[in-house]
Amino acid sequence: MNRRGVVAGLGLAAFSVTDLHAALLVTEEEARASREAREASSNFSLADASAPTIRLVAPHEASTVSSPLTIQIAFVPGSTGAAINPASFRAYYGALGIDITSRILPRAKVDAAGLTAQGAELPAGSHRVRLAIADTAGNQGQHTFAFTVA
Repeated sequence: MNRRGVVAGLGLAAFSVTDLHAALLVTEEEARASREAREASSNFSLADASAPTIRLVAPHEASTVSSPLTIQIAFVPGSTGAAINPASFRAYYGALGIDITSRILPRAKVDAAGLTAQGAELPAGSHRVRLAIADTAGNQGQHTFAFTVA
């Protein structure tokens, strides 16, 4: 499938809510497109001590989990001591960087200490999510984590 077909397919991917406690974060089509893009590129980032740190509490990185799952994230201020800006939180799925923030936030509690989201649904397979948060000084921290849904 060419890149244009992947992008067109993503435009048609549907978001559905199966019940009041679960929300589909990533469609099977998005997961497949992300795997294809990841195979075609590499991704790395450098840490900035002044930027906030994102620590994944649950699920454990590189673990196998069941869907729906609970996501717990801790935000730690950077070396400048500037306060975390919870409104700056963003989540991007896979190598294509699909913004899934709006799929997480309706079911999440976000504050300066971190984020807790319950009922997150993902299709079976391997997943990578990049999280970003900024502080009141404009420093932005990012963290990418991977896990497998059985």
